[in-house]
Amino acid sequence: MLISTQALALEGNRIHYSPIGALGSSLASSDETTTSGFFGTVQVGSGNIYGVNFADGTSAASTSVSNIPLGITALGTVSGNLNVDMNISQKVTALNLMSGYSTREQFFGGNITTSVLIPYIDITRTSNISLSSISGFTCSAPSALISVGSSCSIASNSAAKKYITNLNAANNASDSGIGDIVLESAWSKNVGQIRYILGLGITTPTGSNSASTPVNVGFGYWSYTPTAGVIYNHPKFAFAGKVSYQHNSTNTNSTYTSGKVVITELSIFGKDPGLGILGINAIQVNQVSDDLLGTPTSLSGYIYSVGTPNSDGNRMRYLTLAPFYVYPFSDHKSTLSVTYTWQPIAVYSQLANILAIRYSKKFD
Repeated sequence: MLISTQALALEGNRIHYSPIGALGSSLASSDETTTSGFFGTVQVGSGNIYGVNFADGTSAASTSVSNIPLGITALGTVSGNLNVDMNISQKVTALNLMSGYSTREQFFGGNITTSVLIPYIDITRTSNISLSSISGFTCSAPSALISVGSSCSIASNSAAKKYITNLNAANNASDSGIGDIVLESAWSKNVGQIRYILGLGITTPTGSNSASTPVNVGFGYWSYTPTAGVIYNHPKFAFAGKVSYQHNSTNTNSTYTSGKVVITELSIFGKDPGLGILGINAIQVNQVSDDLLGTPTSLSGYIYSVGTPNSDGNRMRYLTLAPFYVYPFSDHKSTLSVTYTWQPIAVYSQLANILAIRYSKKFD
């Protein structure tokens, strides 16, 4: 019996990019704490992934079941299409440790900042997937059996129930451990009240990843993310924008290659010496090339199954809005920030809300 679902964008509906973005609270914190010298950051995040959206922006997915035996194989088989509502609940907790150094020396008029981020991630998923509708079922059975009456209808309902039972069982899973480590380097230069930034992030496949399990703390592939940003700093407010281009290598565990992605961020925040920093960050993700599957695999049976992408290449697209608050401590060397995310648009993407608390400190 083959039970499979459509392959999803970027192999698991996620990308190697911070769900709260790189601007916003992290920008405000770094502006206070990383002028030059060593710095460190501890961030605790808790997320609730409450569904998956598909090509039409809804959580309903169409899939097929083939050659389900009617009792025993000798009685014939049944095949058809099912529409299912992907109702999942996934709790994700992450502890991110980051350290880095900003040079006092200047290179081409700007400073160099390097950093390493090590995440520890815990994921637990529970599944309550339900049947939406059945269509196009056909039976291959002896004529004597078909003449009994509604045998094909009974068989199709039985196949649907088997599918839902198996899919829910396969999607209850958990994983924890060190995730994919991120190495970053950036050059920044101040010209008056404007700061220009060029950077490169490299995400390594250090986290555990298996194509035979639906939940993994690691992605199983390398990502290379060059970025360009500009920040306008005023004593009372700031505007910032950033564009990133992410190239993903092939996951050797599944032979799946996630498409290339363009990420744009826009952030605005106000500053008050007594109240702190309050702002909002918008993160727009657009996949610009198709997902690709190398050697076909029979691994299937859960919502992140490895399968051939659809004609649209399963291109991911989503918008995340992330309001944040940053409190700079009086020593001018440390900050505490709180960020919450909301996702109003999601196509081939997980639906998630995340709360993150971040503490950053500069060391002389």
